[in-house]
Amino acid sequence: MADATIRRSIGKTIGFAVLSLALAAGAIALLWNGYWLGIVVACVAALFGGFAYDGPKKANCPQCGKPMSADAFGNPMGRSSADGVTVAHCPACGQYSRPEGGALVKLAPDYVDGNAVFPVHLDRLIKPGSITGLPKSDMHDVRWPNICIVCSAPPTRTDPVEVIVSRMSGPMTTQLRLRFPFPCCARHHVHPEIAENTELWSGPGFECDHVQLRFQSHRFWREFCRLNNIDHRRAEYAS
Repeated sequence: MADATIRRSIGKTIGFAVLSLALAAGAIALLWNGYWLGIVVACVAALFGGFAYDGPKKANCPQCGKPMSADAFGNPMGRSSADGVTVAHCPACGQYSRPEGGALVKLAPDYVDGNAVFPVHLDRLIKPGSITGLPKSDMHDVRWPNICIVCSAPPTRTDPVEVIVSRMSGPMTTQLRLRFPFPCCARHHVHPEIAENTELWSGPGFECDHVQLRFQSHRFWREFCRLNNIDHRRAEYAS
């Protein structure tokens, strides 16, 4: 098993420090010449200085042994879990891990996060029309795991959730009404709430916006990707 100890990434630390100093010099020059934009640049410089001070983290993946980022900033698919700990994604093998005792450890198969941290890009689920090229909204080809979306228990029914998303093809924009027949057990019901300012649909087991469908259950995400032939390494991105 590979050594998955989390260490400071010296290269990224130096990079953040150099960028912070360069931005700070630019902020001073702007303010010296009377441009108040320098205040914004100074704030950005302080942000990158904080990244350099805190230290970007790296480690070997506990599953495949390849080097990977161990923090959310350096890991495009790293996400903050409900307890504030980064759930990191390995770009080499596509599996998730999280820090524990100074090292990365692989997620348990039945790991469930209070935040929806396991993504699938909607473009992997919506097929383009053969004439217009615009996406269709039926999603009839999507397959759903035979487990509860919340707790992985045997499902007793489906809770259909409808989500409106926008898609563009050249100058044309279309509004799609997507229907997600989420499988649920007798104890759980998916009652989505809509945050109007961000157009984010969320509820027990999932979140969805115009770009991604995200799951709380690690097991559900893995099974969903398997059933729909989605590569774990690229699930977050458009096909």
